[in-house]
Amino acid sequence: YAVSVHDWMGQGLSSRHIKGEYFKRHITTFEDDVDDYLELLKNYIHPLLSKQYASDIPTIILSHSMGGHLAFKSVLCEPDLAEGLFMCAPLMQVRALSYVPEKLAAKMVAFINKFYSTAYVPGGSDWSTREPYGKTIFTHDPQRDAIYDEWCEINPKLKIGDPTIGWLNEAAQSCYRLKKEDVSNIKIPVHAVLASRDLLV
Repeated sequence: YAVSVHDWMGQGLSSRHIKGEYFKRHITTFEDDVDDYLELLKNYIHPLLSKQYASDIPTIILSHSMGGHLAFKSVLCEPDLAEGLFMCAPLMQVRALSYVPEKLAAKMVAFINKFYSTAYVPGGSDWSTREPYGKTIFTHDPQRDAIYDEWCEINPKLKIGDPTIGWLNEAAQSCYRLKKEDVSNIKIPVHAVLASRDLLV
């Protein structure tokens, strides 16, 4: 088997969307990420594996959070992209927006986005430590929080802050559109694991 891991544009060691604003988790459209992922798999990963193993080996996509959302959209575009899709806590709705009807939430965020696209979401800021560990919205596991901080201290380029209004808007619009999609063309096994106490998605 072989494992391929990548960083989405605007995250990890990939370049950022807003020049001079390294910490801001921003995006214009998720469609760019889907296009990037399709190109990565079809033009780089699949040919490389075929060359290395002299035969086609099954592709299983493992994804988390926003990655689950984008992986699902990618499979919608290319049903034969992989032999299976596994999603852990996939982004199918932003929890903070779930207290109002989804269509209304999407319209509200779209309006705010016209004026504050590159601003942080309310309460958002640049990267900061996850202390006190185990008390964040990301995880109740103190070791995971501590490991994340250690990674970022070892390699400061991994540091990223909170999402912008533009990111939130695209997430809201994309989730709303996704639920209207015809998924009957997806024939591969799709598994999703959801956390009952997840505070983000």
